Amino acid sequence: MEHLVGTYGYLALFAVSFLAATLLPLGSEWLLVGGILKVPFARFSLLVLAGKSARYAVVAYLTIQGANLLKPLPIHP
Repeated sequence: MEHLVGTYGYLALFAVSFLAATLLPLGSEWLLVGGILKVPFARFSLLVLAGKSARYAVVAYLTIQGANLLKPLPIHP
């Protein structure tokens, strides 16, 4: 971690947190911190896009799997 701080600055420490913030239900606080720390808009947008895409990909996958579980079994006479 100290290497990241020395090389990229403190904003590098928050990059993973911003990505996780979009994945977690209580991520709004971290997004607020990103705004207060004035994270560059392009980096912020990329991290949020990646996190939200991952979140909704998981939700879509789980929805499809759940729908498959609810299909009625074929009844043969």
